Amino acid sequence: MVEFKKYQNKVKQLRVYCNMKERGCVWYGTLDQLDLHLDPDLDNCQYVDTKCPLNCPQVIPKNKVEHHVDQECTKRPHICQHCGFKATYEEVVDTHLPECKYVPLQCPNMCGVSCERGVMKDHMKICRLEEVECEFKEVGCEDRFIREDQEEHTRDNNLKHLTLTATLSVENRAQLELKLQEQMIEAKNLNKEQEKKIMEEKNIEEQEKMQGEQEKKLGEQEKILGEQEKILGEQKRKLGEQEKKLGEQEKKLGEQEKKLGEQEKKLGQQEKKLGVQEKKLGEQEKKLGEQEKKLGQQEKKLGEQEKELGEQEKILGEQKRKLGQQEKKLGEQEKKLGEQEKKLGEQEKKLGEQEKKLGEQEKKLEEQEKKLGEQEKKLGEQ
Repeated sequence: MVEFKKYQNKVKQLRVYCNMKERGCVWYGTLDQLDLHLDPDLDNCQYVDTKCPLNCPQVIPKNKVEHHVDQECTKRPHICQHCGFKATYEEVVDTHLPECKYVPLQCPNMCGVSCERGVMKDHMKICRLEEVECEFKEVGCEDRFIREDQEEHTRDNNLKHLTLTATLSVENRAQLELKLQEQMIEAKNLNKEQEKKIMEEKNIEEQEKMQGEQEKKLGEQEKILGEQEKILGEQKRKLGEQEKKLGEQEKKLGEQEKKLGEQEKKLGQQEKKLGVQEKKLGEQEKKLGEQEKKLGQQEKKLGEQEKELGEQEKILGEQKRKLGQQEKKLGEQEKKLGEQEKKLGEQEKKLGEQEKKLGEQEKKLEEQEKKLGEQEKKLGEQ
């Protein structure tokens, strides 16, 4: 039994590589430390497989979880860049975008106008290249043409329209002639309205250009938030390293918390910068009276992004709490290991005492054999 324990201890002290060496893990230690290294609760080895924290079906190595969650996971949070709708990436791309009324579209008639999906129907009612029917369809004109040619068609086909009108009954003729005159007047008015609408469309294009500049500024703000998220990602990475070195870095934990405080201070300064940017957006709202509604939506996006930043800070606090729990678990494991070593020492002590007693019994047996030999010798002499 003693020999077996000796061999068992020798085997435990054999030095081995991590099971994930082929994936890049460089850990090298004793066999009895391997289970502790691979323990998923301690989060030591960053190359073991784990489930996606967002509950997507993929299984990835721990060291690639952050990249997966930020860039690849279909369950990651995503925001529609056109209206601010928030959902998962797959819901926004597959379901929301094909129906979003704020997505910019080109006119299907290729007239050069670009507008949001929600107002495209209104544009089609005035589009100069939309195919329309002749206003004299009721009297028999079946011609079709684009809207900008309507006045020319009416002017060039007055005789045809009058001939068609003449074939109707006398009762309807006067009414139709009156309608023809009214429609000719309306055609002239329509031409004026179309010219006015063309001017309005040019104004819309200028407004869209200004809105594009605003969206560009919003993109820059989102870029700043992206940098903040990158800083948070770096903090998560540092926390992972801290968890890996729990036993050695208790003294450094205070210094790291101080650094986190400085980083939170920087985040506060960045939030202050965002406040200045919001103030600038307010000034832009004053200059662009007609676009107050859209700018309000953009400010709402910024508010949601600040809320996300708060949630990320909350996640960071939760990670601190988990780090404390892991330190507590490690302390308990060390305590249990000490107790086991103490019990093992007591057992070895008892074994030593038993071996000592066995030696004493063997010594007594030798003395008894010696006495028995002397008695036999005496008997032989008698």
